[in-house]
Amino acid sequence: MKEFKDYDIHYQELILDILEYFNISNGINGRSVSEFCHLNTPSGESFLSPNIITKICDILCDNNYMSRVSSGGVAGINNNYLNTADLKAFTSDKERNLHFFNSVVYGFEYIYKFYEDKVIPIIAYKEDGTPMIGSCFKFHNGIVTARHCLEDGRSVSIPGYSQEVLSKAKIYVSKNPAVDIAYIDINQKAIQVFIEEPHVLDEILVMGYPMIPRFLQFFTVEKATISSIAKVRFATSRGAITSIADEMFTKDITQLMLITARITGGNSGGPIINKQGSIVGIAISDTKAEGEGYDNLGYGIAIPISVTLMNKIIEEKYTIDVHFENFKDVS
Repeated sequence: MKEFKDYDIHYQELILDILEYFNISNGINGRSVSEFCHLNTPSGESFLSPNIITKICDILCDNNYMSRVSSGGVAGINNNYLNTADLKAFTSDKERNLHFFNSVVYGFEYIYKFYEDKVIPIIAYKEDGTPMIGSCFKFHNGIVTARHCLEDGRSVSIPGYSQEVLSKAKIYVSKNPAVDIAYIDINQKAIQVFIEEPHVLDEILVMGYPMIPRFLQFFTVEKATISSIAKVRFATSRGAITSIADEMFTKDITQLMLITARITGGNSGGPIINKQGSIVGIAISDTKAEGEGYDNLGYGIAIPISVTLMNKIIEEKYTIDVHFENFKDVS
């Protein structure tokens, strides 16, 4: 990020170094931004900018991960900060903590760059060959998407993955048809992404490939907030809206998440990401729900995701069959 002189790229562990330097285990007195810059500037490189280090420290303070002990000097060069966390917590899962604090400090621009190559389109082809686009993302040993993105066409393709690879994959879904999530296990180790439970009023990023005329792969990103998380009674078949009380299907219970961002059909299967850089939901465009009026309210709809839910889907070993084909690039 230019605002931080690309420190997120050049000094990837910088924020953990800051938290360690100002940790209470090293004492409270005698610490300063200028000394940190002196001790942590790599040999032969330009001196770390005290202004940027101060900015990072202040962001950590704003998010309650540090507190300022004293202030002084131009651009906060003599500022002293305090972090009281257990250092073992930072080193026990270093990769996750690096991503977490980089997301908090560098914001959605960093998060966008992190997920940019992990969110990809998924194309379902109708009987006449017309493509319908959706979204998916790399996760664990495979790919996660909305279940209906796999079931809506006669065949499916995913750019970057051959028919041979996809045809060998196992596709796990929930036994509850209201949970519109599918995990395509291709047994290829993906770059790690992180999952957290969502909270109302979380700031989020919606990433995916909405359906835009004349564009097959139009990647979009939209910032929003989570408006509500609620349990909803679902019909047992997608698209069936039951409005008569004695005909309502209520055996399938799941949660929905309303967000203040538009979600169109092509966004389905794409991730909803919070400002800590963790995936908190999967976008869907069809709720299978009772009643009407979700889109009339102007909200987007997503299913909350958790490690527990994904593990349950995999452990149930309930699979579906999908016919895959090689992606045809028509651009």
